[in-house]
Amino acid sequence: MNYHEPKFNEAAAALVASKYREGWVPSRILREMLILYPDASTLDLMELMQNAFNLPYPAVQCIGGWWIDGTGELSDTELDAFLIEGIANVSP
Repeated sequence: MNYHEPKFNEAAAALVASKYREGWVPSRILREMLILYPDASTLDLMELMQNAFNLPYPAVQCIGGWWIDGTGELSDTELDAFLIEGIANVSP
């Protein structure tokens, strides 16, 4: 059986949401979380953003194309655009 234990708790999701409200862009938030939790996986980051902003899975799939060191298919700017749009679609 393939079971994934969540890396981040509700406090981490609340921290992410708080940083976003302070004006941090998603790529900066994800970088900070990877510094605090260096063994976090892409799946962990996707779940974190889902929980922090109540996003559907399709809205966080873009994280799979990004990585902290710039080796992903998406740049910070592209990632930010996708996630900001997704957050705007679920926020009042």
